[in-house]
Amino acid sequence: MPPWLVGVEMQWTIFSGLSHQRKQKAAGQLVEEAKLATANTKSILQAGAAIARNKVTALQQDIAVLGMARQQAQATTMLIRQRRNEEMASVKELNESLLVEEEIAKAYYTAVTGYYLALAEYYNIIGTPQQIAPVIQ
Repeated sequence: MPPWLVGVEMQWTIFSGLSHQRKQKAAGQLVEEAKLATANTKSILQAGAAIARNKVTALQQDIAVLGMARQQAQATTMLIRQRRNEEMASVKELNESLLVEEEIAKAYYTAVTGYYLALAEYYNIIGTPQQIAPVIQ
């Protein structure tokens, strides 16, 4: 007989105490949780995109309105300046007109900045944030 020994051992579980079924059930629950999380994330992103799109639309309208108001304020200031040159308007009227024009310009540029931010947020939500670069330039 040789000084070494080779052997093979085999095990076969006949009854595992239902642990296999429990593992399958737990794995199934994990899959279901993952599906629910995916659906939840999808609905959150869709809602976020809709909100961002609505912000962009509202800010576009604000920019259009404030742009017209800005043009009107510039025209008013120009008319008051002409009247002032003809000494038909006071300095106070001209100063008030300039202040109104500046306030409208501030509101306009604030709306433009908000528009770019909302657009960047929208592009980020839909997964293409690089699309904001051409819009800004």
